[in-house]
Amino acid sequence: MSGKRTYPEQLDSLLEEAFDGLQRMTDKEVLDGQDPEEVMKRASQRLEWGASEAGRVRLTAAKSAIARAALEQRHRKLLAVSIADARAYIARSTADSRYTLAARQLDELSDEDVLRLYGQLTALEADYSSSDT
Repeated sequence: MSGKRTYPEQLDSLLEEAFDGLQRMTDKEVLDGQDPEEVMKRASQRLEWGASEAGRVRLTAAKSAIARAALEQRHRKLLAVSIADARAYIARSTADSRYTLAARQLDELSDEDVLRLYGQLTALEADYSSSDT
């Protein structure tokens, strides 16, 4: 293990340390002349904020991981397709009414352009398929 902790782990640790510190303090130290109800209310609000912030950070991290995984899966699909298959797919897509793909001389496109266009079309198809459900 590298020893470097993630932001959510650091935040969780900070919250635990703060809570432990509060528990170790005497009532007199905590209150320092303040109204006990107000102190409890502020502490509760801070703990709630910390928990919601940690949840937000975890949700953002999970969304990023899902997006990264989807991108990697698309990239693997692109690497697995042959240029000939990609060109054939593009040729079929020119007749698909869902897309406004102008008919092109596919033989004039470089292999890199064919794979880029193929990737864009398959991404659109995936988006189109997911919006049907």
